[in-house]
Amino acid sequence: MFFPIFVLYAVFLYVTKKKSREFLLQTVLVFLSGFFLSAFFLGPAFFEGKYTLRDIVTKNEYMNRFETIERFFFGKWNYGGTGQFSVQIGIVQWIAVGLTPLGLFIYRKQKNALWLLCAGSFVLFFTTLFLMTKPSLPLWEVVTILQKFQFPWRLLSVSVFLSGLMVALVVDALKGRISSVLIIVLVAFLFFVNMGFWYPKGYIKNPDIFYSGIYNGTTDTGESAPIWSVRFMEHRAGTSSSVIEGRAEIAQITRSSTRHQYKISADVPSRILENTLYFPGWNVSVNGTNVPLEFQDPRFRGLITYFIPKGESNVQVVFSETKLRLVADFISLGTFVLLLGYAVYLMTQRLWRNSR
Repeated sequence: MFFPIFVLYAVFLYVTKKKSREFLLQTVLVFLSGFFLSAFFLGPAFFEGKYTLRDIVTKNEYMNRFETIERFFFGKWNYGGTGQFSVQIGIVQWIAVGLTPLGLFIYRKQKNALWLLCAGSFVLFFTTLFLMTKPSLPLWEVVTILQKFQFPWRLLSVSVFLSGLMVALVVDALKGRISSVLIIVLVAFLFFVNMGFWYPKGYIKNPDIFYSGIYNGTTDTGESAPIWSVRFMEHRAGTSSSVIEGRAEIAQITRSSTRHQYKISADVPSRILENTLYFPGWNVSVNGTNVPLEFQDPRFRGLITYFIPKGESNVQVVFSETKLRLVADFISLGTFVLLLGYAVYLMTQRLWRNSR
């Protein structure tokens, strides 16, 4: 979402560096480093998101979430969802936006490269506002990556950042007494118009047990549920693991978010239900050997089931990294090590020069 701002700033620095090829190469490496550092998240998010109901539940959701222009200027404070909570930019911010053309004019007259930031911020600001309104619908349909944001009003974070940047640029352009007076006026006015937000409207108090159990009033739409499961939890499981075929006794040894260990004594070959939704990465081992697991049984949609032989069995249900996640982790870790090594190298070089 903020990538266009990074590009704008890179262009500004490139111009101020007198179009240095070395800087251009460094900029490309910086962007690549950023993507590689975040590979541990970006990789699974883009390539394993298809295993969730995300694209099904949120499909075309953006079409009903556009805002109207007047709400960018004023909106009554509310805790509700789209169309209820305020998306106003802010009075002081709008003042800065209105003064930005003046700052741009001053920078151009002074032949100051900051005019690029000024103009770019101004254009990007109104671009984000446009993307939050219904006339931008054809663009959302063509540029499908926008649909990953789900709600157009999420671009408000970019608009607010850019408005703050424009405040700084305007103040910088109006150097001297005018600038000092403008800062005092804007800060004072900012405090005045936001006095109503200094204190919370109220508090929600719940007993401790509320936070250790399952929250029944979650606002989650079920988009994170695996595609082979039901969208919402139908009922609470009585136990973490149970026998659905055969005869066996289950004793839980340890249980964490990624590792479940049991000791199972079976009178006959039995089928066990693990009340955990399957997602790529879950594996079941019986007495140290991985065994096949099932997660598409219509009776237990999305839940893990597996078979154990007659007798005593030590069972471990473990969530581990898939090949994709493992590669993404190594890319992020490798990039971090390289950057750390480069930083140490630069520090060593600097210390060596200073010691001479």
